[in-house]
Amino acid sequence: MRGEEFLALSVLEGTPWDKAADHLSPRAQRALRRELGAITARLHTLAPEDGRFGYPAAESGLSASDWYSAFTAMVEALLDDAERWKSPAHPEGRRSSRTSRTT
Repeated sequence: MRGEEFLALSVLEGTPWDKAADHLSPRAQRALRRELGAITARLHTLAPEDGRFGYPAAESGLSASDWYSAFTAMVEALLDDAERWKSPAHPEGRRSSRTSRTT
């Protein structure tokens, strides 16, 4: 079999937040939201050394000089994979041709 016939995913142990929320106290949920906010704020201070956003491997085609273009490329690749792998997550009939940026 060829490598393109396989899909490898990583799995993290634990319970997704949306599944654990009912078992967390309001205080714990507030603390988690503060921690998530702090992590997100820190991420927003990072700048790529080469001026590109997205995947660091240039050959992936999933990076660009601005975040919007890099993110769009990553989402398009994800949707392509979902279609190719016939994923139930694929939004059949709901995908537009390419996303255009409006500001």
